[in-house]
Amino acid sequence: MWTDFQGESYGYGFQVVQGPGGKAVGHSGGFPGINSKLDIYVDSGYIVAAMCNYDNGASPLADKIGTILARVKAR
Repeated sequence: MWTDFQGESYGYGFQVVQGPGGKAVGHSGGFPGINSKLDIYVDSGYIVAAMCNYDNGASPLADKIGTILARVKAR
């Protein structure tokens, strides 16, 4: 389900990326005035769900949280 389909960084409705924190899958979307982003960090087990009552506000926030989580050492 979370397998990159033909190198398109997409698999069954989820974006699939390899980042500094490992494999991440997620989905984002919105309408004028609302925005949300879900990121599931498969390798570390973290999940980030950001919602915003502002155009494109959730994506930068979720990305920043993902950057911080990539620096957290696994136990």
